Amino acid sequence: MSDLWVIAPVFNEESSLESFVMEWVPVIRAVTGGDFTFCIINDGSKDTSLRILNRLASEFKEILVVDKPNSGHADTCLLGYQKAIEAQAEWIFQIDSDGQCDSVNFKEFWLARSDGFCHYGHREGREDGWHRRLISKVLAILLFLLSFQWVRDANVPYRLMPLEVLKSALKQIPAGFRPVQAMLTLIHNEKPGIMWHTIRFRKRSGRVDSNKFFFFAHEAICLIRDYSSWLWNDGVMGTTDRIVRIGKVFLFLFSTYYMISFLALACIRMQAFVEYDWIEAVQLSQVQRILEGLPIYASPSLEYVPLMYAPLYFYLSAALAFFTGESIATLRFVSFIATLGTLFFIGMLVWRITASKQAAWIASGLYAGMYGVVGFWFDIARVDSLFIFFTLATVYGLRAASERGWVASIWVALAAVCAVLTKQTALVPVIALCAWSLMVHYKKSRFTVILCIVSILLSQIMSIILTDSWFFYYVYKVPAAHPILINHINKFFSHDIFRHLSIGFVISIFTFFFLFKKNNRKPDAFFFLFFFLGMALAGFAPRVKL
Repeated sequence: MSDLWVIAPVFNEESSLESFVMEWVPVIRAVTGGDFTFCIINDGSKDTSLRILNRLASEFKEILVVDKPNSGHADTCLLGYQKAIEAQAEWIFQIDSDGQCDSVNFKEFWLARSDGFCHYGHREGREDGWHRRLISKVLAILLFLLSFQWVRDANVPYRLMPLEVLKSALKQIPAGFRPVQAMLTLIHNEKPGIMWHTIRFRKRSGRVDSNKFFFFAHEAICLIRDYSSWLWNDGVMGTTDRIVRIGKVFLFLFSTYYMISFLALACIRMQAFVEYDWIEAVQLSQVQRILEGLPIYASPSLEYVPLMYAPLYFYLSAALAFFTGESIATLRFVSFIATLGTLFFIGMLVWRITASKQAAWIASGLYAGMYGVVGFWFDIARVDSLFIFFTLATVYGLRAASERGWVASIWVALAAVCAVLTKQTALVPVIALCAWSLMVHYKKSRFTVILCIVSILLSQIMSIILTDSWFFYYVYKVPAAHPILINHINKFFSHDIFRHLSIGFVISIFTFFFLFKKNNRKPDAFFFLFFFLGMALAGFAPRVKL
């Protein structure tokens, strides 16, 4: 029995074999103390690889040469794994023999080993060409679509695995399954887990493979076929689990479709010379006043009446227009970028709560899917998209600030000030989430909350002073004087909620009670409730007025 078995498949590597062995054997001896077996398996090479291996085996006692007919890389690795298992090796380390695997990383792997965990390399700074990097990324996306697991480097030939973990994983892979390495990665990633180590991946020192795109396309098809067959027939999955898996696939695909549709349509719409909404021209006039050095809050006249919005959107648009020129497209671009930021923060917020990249992507995609429902306002020259972006940034920051320290608190306060200076209704969700933060993390978050409130108050007071009180008049006094209309309230519930948002409301209510029943998720339940009510009230208040 050896503490370590090193598995290295060989196929037509006559020009690199000797340097490969001369590099690796001394390193493994030094790191492990010499108790290892170097199992090099010749996969029916047609050159002099076998002759070289036999000569090297006579020079190095650790080398075990196995010769077999050609059957491919996966079968060769499987044979090596089986021999290591039969020999009761405590650890199995698999690398390739083409000179790409750098031995300098092995010591880190060996010293970091711990029972129950697998150690995989993550290839950064790869020197084997852009097409190989692209193939690895495509494989990662493909595996994510099939398994909803994100693995950093599914096919990496640099992995250290405990005996029992490897045995258990191999029992789950049916005979004839082609993408063995990728399947092992998925199984190990789910249980017991993978510790990733950044490794250097060099150019091939031996033969150079051509870019066999059709080969890789064929392998991708085999992966889809074999994994789907395994999942449906051999995987531990009942009928309900299978239906849920299919539903997740459709959710992911529809979310992706919504995301792509939004990006494509927004880019097309941005340059249109017509106004999508009457208010776009009025918003542009605010920007023109700033560029002309005129105040946007002034006494009303027949020539000019200010809008009832806070000023930040106009100033940011004016800053961009200074370089790009005055046009509605410039204001639309600000809204477009703000919406992209909103999609980002939605994804980050959901990822932080659920630890699921799939849920994060679906959440962002479903928000993008509301593009048509909200009248395509995500990219028009209005303040709303920027207001939502800064509000989401504040919400995300309030969840993270209690763990990140005072620097995060400053960023949260800045985001909150920007949200309120973009649209005054941001006060509602910001205050609601500040209340949640105090309720859940009083000691850790009180500094952040106080800083937020004080910063918002100072920003409003400064705006009032600098505009000779006209800011307060237009942003707060005039909207407050508008009457509330009963028929608008009825329309809010009958049209906005029950027609467009009924599914969202039902899911929101269900989610709150689902989280509330779990003792360890009550803070998340109240976060969801406060966030939900804050955003709903922020939308309700201006909707029901004249």
